[in-house]
Amino acid sequence: MAIFTPGVAVGQISGRVGGTVFAHNRGGAYMRNGSIPSIVMTQKAMNYKGYLAAASQAYANLTDAKAAAWREYAANHPITNRLGRSHTLSGGNWFVACNARLFAAGKNVQELPPNAPAPTGSLIVSAAVAAGASTATITLSKNPTGDNKHAWIRAARVQSGRITNVRNKFTEIKITGANEASPINIATELIAELGSLQAGDWYHFEVRLLDDNTGLISAAAILAVETAA
Repeated sequence: MAIFTPGVAVGQISGRVGGTVFAHNRGGAYMRNGSIPSIVMTQKAMNYKGYLAAASQAYANLTDAKAAAWREYAANHPITNRLGRSHTLSGGNWFVACNARLFAAGKNVQELPPNAPAPTGSLIVSAAVAAGASTATITLSKNPTGDNKHAWIRAARVQSGRITNVRNKFTEIKITGANEASPINIATELIAELGSLQAGDWYHFEVRLLDDNTGLISAAAILAVETAA
């Protein structure tokens, strides 16, 4: 769904309307014809549908008092969308977002809203991918990640270092265990998700910290690296 800010006609717009995709880059706003993606139901996609369904059912089973607590939390914690505008989610949205992440990390449902802030981010100090050795590692500035803190790692693969707009290409690679030490070995998961390593290809990595007490996540750290021979 597109997000837009009304102006005299339309001030800002981002997303899809019908067959047209609206976006922006360093040159300004632009629009292009959008393709209709084929539906590929991978095991990972099925797992995440299951996490969302389980979290939605858990919210429906909450007592009125606990649901009210999530509504109050949502009212006090607005978020910022990709156009930089603040808006308020529902209590159910917050509950499902937090608990779907917890399910993905293999944790139990949290019926009460977070009583602590989101974790602070961890910079990616370095990343290395080598085709010949079939190795891939990420080193974080928070080493280890901390008690109850998991590294949530996503990646995108492109064939040129000039391609920098990869936001829609990211896919989850790995959610580590809590208090994970660097360097983090991601070779097996990276190859399983994005194919065999090829020298000259570029990988963009995105890492957030996930707090398994709350389901909250940190801001993202992003780094791109070229695959060595």
